[in-house]
Amino acid sequence: MNIRKQVYQKYNGLCAYSGTPLEDDWEIDHLQPKHLGSTAGIENLMPTQRLINRYKGGLKLEDFRSWYLGGMHDRLKQLPKNPRTEPGRARKERLLKIAGYFGITENKPFSGKFYFEEIEGGSMTNAVWAAVDKAGIITGIASATEYTKEWVEKQFYPRRIVLTEQKDGECLLGEQLKESTE
Repeated sequence: MNIRKQVYQKYNGLCAYSGTPLEDDWEIDHLQPKHLGSTAGIENLMPTQRLINRYKGGLKLEDFRSWYLGGMHDRLKQLPKNPRTEPGRARKERLLKIAGYFGITENKPFSGKFYFEEIEGGSMTNAVWAAVDKAGIITGIASATEYTKEWVEKQFYPRRIVLTEQKDGECLLGEQLKESTE
């Protein structure tokens, strides 16, 4: 299996930072930047939305978290309603899209945690795909480390498939739930 496919499957097709389904133009980010002497080992490679990767650039994770995402909700408040120039419109569109990946709004700051941190130190040992019927009842689960979302969708069609955590035999829904449909 090539490296790109391994990195993609690391979080089952979800962005390591935002937890959103990877778009077609996704990129591989170095968690610890190359210019700081990091390795190209699989543990340092993260599947990332292209726009998030470009926004993070060569920053260390803590700098990205605090400088760029930590104050983004305040920067959103300062964006002009109707930018006059094309570069201004493009900047606004870019910032709004990045904020959307993380659920950041003018009134809701960044949670402070990246997706890979939420799922137990970056590994998916407790993550499961849950098949949920229209009433919101889980009708089946499959290990997220062993099965892809596509395989689970075929097995449980037409139910909605979500990525969640399992602890003590129970699937956690609500705050811990990461939607991964459509």
